[in-house]
Amino acid sequence: MSIRTLPTRARWKLASLLWPDRLRPNKLLTRWRLRACEAEALERWRAAGGENSDRHRPEARSQNGEDALLWDLLGERERGFFVEAGAYDGYTFSVSYLFEGAGWDGVLVEALADRAAECRQRRTSSKVVNAALSAPGSAPTATFARDAQIEWNSALAAGDQAGETVEVTTLDAVLEGHTGPIDFVVLDLEGHELPALEGFDLDRWQPRVLLVENNAADGMRNLLERRGYAYVAPFAQNDLFIRHADLGLTKRLDRYWGDLGLVD
Repeated sequence: MSIRTLPTRARWKLASLLWPDRLRPNKLLTRWRLRACEAEALERWRAAGGENSDRHRPEARSQNGEDALLWDLLGERERGFFVEAGAYDGYTFSVSYLFEGAGWDGVLVEALADRAAECRQRRTSSKVVNAALSAPGSAPTATFARDAQIEWNSALAAGDQAGETVEVTTLDAVLEGHTGPIDFVVLDLEGHELPALEGFDLDRWQPRVLLVENNAADGMRNLLERRGYAYVAPFAQNDLFIRHADLGLTKRLDRYWGDLGLVD
C-alpha cells in the first residue's frame, strides 16, 4: 500500500465507524462513498457551466448505492452512454441520474405513461421510451399492474390481473439507430429481466457492465455467461456482470468495495 492511499483508507474506516449500518441490506457502502462520488460529479458539472449548462445538478439518487458502484467502475469518463430500464420518474431511486448530470447521455425505459412523462420532462439529455420490455415475438401490448402501495414496484400483470395497457418492445428496438459504445445497462423490471435480456443482442451492442435485478438468479447467470459476461458480485438485490473483455475494471473496486464479495 502506498503512503498516498493511507489518508483515504483512514477516512474510509472512519466513515464505516460513523455509519455502522452503511447501506441496507448487506452493508455494502457508507453514505460517505455516495457523497464522494456525488462531489466528483458536481465538480465536473460546475466546470461545464453548472446552472448555466444544459444539465441538471448531479445527485446520487440510487436506492442502495448502485450509482456509486458504477461511478467507481466507469465514472472517470467525462462522456458515456447508459441504458436504465424501469426508470420510473427518472429521479426516485435512479441509478443514472448522477451520470446524466455529469455529462453522460442515455436511454430510459418506463412502462407507466405518467411516470415516463415526468421522466421525459426531468431528463432532457436522455431518450425516454414509454414501453415495457420483453422478448422478441411477444404481443405488441400487455397489461401493466400499478402497485398502489409502492408504485416503483409496478410490473407486467400476471394472469388476469387488472392494470393499464402498455406498448411492448425489445431493447434491440429501443436502441435501433444508436451508434457508439454502451457503458452500462441497468435492468430493474420486477421479475421480467430475463425476457428483456432475450430481446437484447449483446453480441451487437456489447455493453461493458450490466446491473440486473436478481429475480431469476440461475437463469440470468447462465444466459449472460453464455453471452460473454462474467458474474462479478451480488449487490443488494442486484447482480453485477462485466463483459469478459472489460474484467480489468474490477480492479477499480478494490479500493472501496472490499466487502462486496467479488467473484474470482
